[in-house]
Amino acid sequence: MVFINSNGYKVVRALGFDNGYGFAFGIDRTQLMSYAVWQYNEQDGKKILFNGSFFDNENLDTAVLNLHDRIKDYREENPGISDKSIYFSSINL
Repeated sequence: MVFINSNGYKVVRALGFDNGYGFAFGIDRTQLMSYAVWQYNEQDGKKILFNGSFFDNENLDTAVLNLHDRIKDYREENPGISDKSIYFSSINL
């Protein structure tokens, strides 16, 4: 998968919906804010990241909860939407 606008973060989890939108979770241990959660939309096979939220090393649980809450809220706001793709990399959190 190609993610655009990750600013050096490695996307390690993502869930895409059948309308081309989705959410992604990234890690960059060299940053003060090591974890990131974005919304994305798919264009020409690339996922364009936007609406990022960033979390420091002490807040991995908060970052994961943010990802889950955003997915849950999006599903509630878009009834009938289906999951299209799920992405997991092999990196350890």
